[in-house]
Amino acid sequence: SLALIEAGREACRRYTLASARALGLEDDYFSRHFDSFKLCTLRFLHYPPAPDSVGEVRLGAHTDFGMFTLLFVDSGSQCRGLQLRPEGAVEWLDVAHAGESDCLVNTGALAARWTNDVWRATEHRVVLPDLDAANGHRYSIAFFFDPDPTALVEVHPNFATPNRPPKYPPITSVDYLTAKLNAALVNAAA
Repeated sequence: SLALIEAGREACRRYTLASARALGLEDDYFSRHFDSFKLCTLRFLHYPPAPDSVGEVRLGAHTDFGMFTLLFVDSGSQCRGLQLRPEGAVEWLDVAHAGESDCLVNTGALAARWTNDVWRATEHRVVLPDLDAANGHRYSIAFFFDPDPTALVEVHPNFATPNRPPKYPPITSVDYLTAKLNAALVNAAA
């Protein structure tokens, strides 16, 4: 619905402002790259019951490509099966259910590029932890926030020093997202 999309845009404005302030940047550093919302995507996700698949991975390990993702999880699934792996860790951690319904924020790869990995992309996956979870439906809504197509994503000078040079070359949002999507298609076909 349009109301949901507009609420997402407002959440983006607020999150980009909070992110800029948390990182000590000018207030509009991120928000000025979200004028058109042309690359932002809203996905409604449904995982049907799979009782013969307990312990299996439903959605493989990955990080999101854009700046951030808002993930809304229904109260019935209680985030069961959603896992994340902190940077450098071997073990996966179960995401805890916080309330009636949850909204989680995943930091994406473009946030990592802008901050020279001060903020890193959140690696996550979905598994079937037990028979109870495998017998139920799992619903979620993912709102992927990707900067405008021509937005130049480059390491901010605050995060680059002679001892910590930029890890990433400048790239436009659309070029980065296109390269990542093409790589995903090649990997899926292999």
